[in-house]
Amino acid sequence: MTTKTNITKRLDDAFARFSPTGDTKLFVVRRDGLMVWEKKAGPQSQALAALCSGVWEAAFAMAQAAGTTTAPNGFRLVFDDAAAGVLVFPLTVDSTIYYLGSVYSDCTNPGRLRRQIQNLRESVEENLKSTSEARTTQTKLTSEREGYLFKDITDAEMDRLFGA
Repeated sequence: MTTKTNITKRLDDAFARFSPTGDTKLFVVRRDGLMVWEKKAGPQSQALAALCSGVWEAAFAMAQAAGTTTAPNGFRLVFDDAAAGVLVFPLTVDSTIYYLGSVYSDCTNPGRLRRQIQNLRESVEENLKSTSEARTTQTKLTSEREGYLFKDITDAEMDRLFGA
């Protein structure tokens, strides 16, 4: 539960600057089809999440049957017309593959939206990777430490010792 909350918070922060125009839903889905994060919640959100995961897995299986050896990060799934469509991109966070999906309608420039979401995915992956690497480095530094002045000390005890 903590991990899910942690990933949700990290995705909230990462996608905070993206404001979809028109009727655009943006969401992140686990490989098993469960919704992890969404920008515009709706009554069919979980159904969209399950469909997104299923269609990606099916399309990738078809690509593998055709002989591709490319990792899934090189792919994108686009099903659209002049004003509406579905976009799915793989999104790697902490070595776990998720799917960044978007369902849109009444879009005046779908190509621009597609490029914005692709750039957003790359930016989010890079930012979350940097955050993850920083946490790993801090954990490594802490775990390599030979001794501690205090063990299992509470915040209240620290306040009493240092008068905070």
